Amino acid sequence: MIKKLLKNDVVKQFRDFGIGPIIGMFISMLTVPVTTRLVLPEEFGKSSLFTLVQTIFLIAALFGLDQAFIRYYNSKDFSKEAVLYNSFTLPLLLTIILGLVSLVFMKPISIWLYGSYEKELMLLFPPFLLALLFNRYAYLILRMELRGKLYSLLNIIAQLIGFLFLLTLLLFYERTFRSIVIASIFSMIINTCVALIITRKSWVFKKNYFNKELTKKMLFFALPLVPATLISWILNSFDKVALKEWSTYEELGLYAAAFKIVALLAVFQTIFSTSWIPLLFKWYEEDINDNNFKRVNTLTISFAIILAFVIIIFRNPVFLILGPKYRNTAGVFVYLLIVPVLNIISVTCTNGMDLNNKTYLSLISTSIGAISNIFLNYLFIPYLGAKGAAIATSISFFAYFTIQYFMSRKLWIKFDLKHLIINLLFLTTLMLAIEFEFSIIIELILFGLMVLYNFKVCKCNILYNNTKIKSLN
Repeated sequence: MIKKLLKNDVVKQFRDFGIGPIIGMFISMLTVPVTTRLVLPEEFGKSSLFTLVQTIFLIAALFGLDQAFIRYYNSKDFSKEAVLYNSFTLPLLLTIILGLVSLVFMKPISIWLYGSYEKELMLLFPPFLLALLFNRYAYLILRMELRGKLYSLLNIIAQLIGFLFLLTLLLFYERTFRSIVIASIFSMIINTCVALIITRKSWVFKKNYFNKELTKKMLFFALPLVPATLISWILNSFDKVALKEWSTYEELGLYAAAFKIVALLAVFQTIFSTSWIPLLFKWYEEDINDNNFKRVNTLTISFAIILAFVIIIFRNPVFLILGPKYRNTAGVFVYLLIVPVLNIISVTCTNGMDLNNKTYLSLISTSIGAISNIFLNYLFIPYLGAKGAAIATSISFFAYFTIQYFMSRKLWIKFDLKHLIINLLFLTTLMLAIEFEFSIIIELILFGLMVLYNFKVCKCNILYNNTKIKSLN
């Protein structure tokens, strides 16, 4: 039975949920050079702040209840319709309120974002927020229903619509941040409409779906996530705010372009998260043996490190496509790569707090990570610009991951720490070799040693777990 789960559930979900993001990655590889060759770094930097603000508004609107929806979706005590109803109504109300607030203060918000009053863009912001909210839940419904093929199809549609809108506006409207923002808004609205059509059977709300006990449980689970998520936003996004305040729009644009390349690896983070988290909760509810969780974690660490090595070693051909104004981002991107690598790994080994309903503990790790991010950005950006922001982000994110990992380790499974440390040492050594401009031969030797080590560990792990599975069966 367990062997069947490993062969069917995991592989099938990674395959179905992975098709869309991977194809979307290739579309994104077309979008990035188009944008960087047609738009100046200063304009690109302004558009990145729009993404930053939409994230803040969405965090505040969701109130952590989207995570509560994931947590209780497979609960045996409540219907799926009740879980959706009780997790969605409050975020909907908050989104409407925040949309109105953005209209009241649209002039100061616009000036802070773009350096000018963009009335038309600000008027489009409230409907964009509503689209974001419905989009978030529509995608969550597909994830929790394990409808990977439809999820992938939506991802492909979203990327195609976004690319076509952006290309059209940049070529025929204007080559500024306005085109990038307008393309983002309208592509999101269209994609959300398609997502709602696909998931329309789930959007049935009745008064009797309201459940006081369920609402209390959800709020108890979600409330600690609100400050944790906001602090997490500081950890993940303060670098862009710091670059705007302590550097220039040009440095911000270079940094944002580097993040676009890093996002190619972040695609695999999305695949792991969307595929694994629903299965994680399902396996946990079914009391699946811990060895299966350990196996997934070991393979994930090896995959993430190998993929990071490949992207780093072939970094120069990748950065040729950005255009001459963005070539300096190569040194920035190497440091930023640690973020998606640790995110991919964390998906499989830092879930102890969520599984034990102790989400409030995540405040500790996010707070330390956020405080270190603010301090390090303040320290490095005035002297190193975009590269300083990248170094600050990588160090603070590593601190966050380390604390999160050990807290989860006390509450849940004790994963193989040795395997993780050796792989992170390989990655750190490669980054140092690049920083001090060692020969490419050194990089290739490190790559070879790392692959040999991981191949040996994964082979032993698979053989060991297959033996354990046979004994269990």
